[in-house]
Amino acid sequence: MIRRIAANQARLLLAAIGCLIFSLPLAAQQASGKITGVVTDASGAVVPGVLVVATNTQTGDVRRAETNASGVYVVSPLPVGDYRLEARKGF
Repeated sequence: MIRRIAANQARLLLAAIGCLIFSLPLAAQQASGKITGVVTDASGAVVPGVLVVATNTQTGDVRRAETNASGVYVVSPLPVGDYRLEARKGF
């Protein structure tokens, strides 16, 4: 009788561990993203200090980022959706 209880407890423990292991990838799912890019001029040179504005086309939500010395910008975190990008320098 005691062996049967121990065996059932062992099965229950293994099942719980299996559920935990298989549910870990679900925790990694995110409902946000980012937009990354490099701003260059007509000659291909990077442009620092550019204001990049990302506007969600469905909600109108606006997020801003500025290019660094290498012309790189990252707009993050962004809710999932469609975005319109604008770059502004000196306005």
